[in-house]
Amino acid sequence: LPLPSGGDFFCQLNPLWFPAIVLTFAELQVMTNLDDNLSPFGSQRNTSRSVAGLLFMGGLVVLASSLNLLIFSLLPLAVLKPDWQLRLTTSMLNGGVLALVGTLLICLSQGFNPIDDLLRNRVRLVRRLAIFVAVLYLALIPLQVSAGLKLLRQKNTEEKTAVAGLNKLIRSIRASTNEQEFRDVIGRLPDPPPLPDTLPGSFSEVRNSIADNLEVRTRALEARTERSRSERLQNWLLEAARNVIQSILLGLGFAAVGQGKNAQFTLLESLFNRVGYRRGF
Repeated sequence: LPLPSGGDFFCQLNPLWFPAIVLTFAELQVMTNLDDNLSPFGSQRNTSRSVAGLLFMGGLVVLASSLNLLIFSLLPLAVLKPDWQLRLTTSMLNGGVLALVGTLLICLSQGFNPIDDLLRNRVRLVRRLAIFVAVLYLALIPLQVSAGLKLLRQKNTEEKTAVAGLNKLIRSIRASTNEQEFRDVIGRLPDPPPLPDTLPGSFSEVRNSIADNLEVRTRALEARTERSRSERLQNWLLEAARNVIQSILLGLGFAAVGQGKNAQFTLLESLFNRVGYRRGF
């Protein structure tokens, strides 16, 4: 049918034309989809979406693996004990780099698919959680120092108590006045020397000999205790310094990723801006 011309076109539309018009639009839509899939730009978009999905899932797996190692290293729970607190800090520091890599992979996935609203919301959630993790790593510093000092004092107290107990038993041995009392005191020693049924000499000679021998061993134990105490303090200072530096680095790493819900800058950038640094640092 011939098409009308001029301003009467819209007034003279023939109903027989509508199937042709609808078919034309449907064909155009199919052709557009085919061109989008076959064109290099459409293929590039599909590749970007695939890479974004792989990065997100890979980062999620890395984060889950890090969290799994942390949880099972803390069982059984003993929150108030300093050795458990040190185990917590050690586990978090050992798995911190793995968790940071997983977080970075998740954030990087958005760069390959920035128009995906679901992915954007998930990345925003991860970045908000990164703020909490950054603060947590900085809070580990006083916790590990306090727990380490408690364990040092506890170990030193145990050693001093053991030496004081030996000295007390030595004095009790020297103060014993008969064989039965002497044998009772010997039996309270941590590693009592064997005594025959009949003493190989007079009571006073055996008593003084054993007391002298125990006193020499106690003095040697005191010397070893002092050396081990000094070495233990040096080792703890080195380990504490390493852990403090590691906590700061991991805290800064997560702060560089963490971003609030409506924040323009990351947590680290906000801190730098507050002390006068520019955002391009």
